[in-house]
Amino acid sequence: MTGTDAALRRPELYGEEYLPAATALTASNAWEPVGLQVTLPEAGVWEVTGEAHGVINFIAPPGPDTANAALAYRLFNVTAGAAVPRSQRIAFLFTGDPEVQRGHHGSPTLHAFIQATGPTVIRMDHFRYVSPAGGTFGVSETRGGDGLGETALRYRRMDV
Repeated sequence: MTGTDAALRRPELYGEEYLPAATALTASNAWEPVGLQVTLPEAGVWEVTGEAHGVINFIAPPGPDTANAALAYRLFNVTAGAAVPRSQRIAFLFTGDPEVQRGHHGSPTLHAFIQATGPTVIRMDHFRYVSPAGGTFGVSETRGGDGLGETALRYRRMDV
């Protein structure tokens, strides 16, 4: 292949990435990067999909009230510095009785059409919601390829 051939070669019109290992949530009530992203290689309309595998084990704090906990996901446009509109999905929401341990798994699908004006980086974020504050978390993470589920991002060009 000559230098001219390489310059004429189009970027891939599709691709996928998988989370190689679990990523723990370290904060409550705040968005955090999962550690998984894709790069849309050029301007155009792109379909981006993601599957997340989330796990929370939670013991509600002592007291008379129940506690709510949830795990949510969204797509984030790193290039634009903003969340992708309407891409947020809740993996699960549950209410726990005080001092009772609850464990939940959830696997939402995220989906968006993105109009890119050039190379664009899209990442997956996760969010652990807790109300009221307190309680104890055991496992609280987004899983990689552990045999129980995959976390992945995929993209394909739509306007060609």
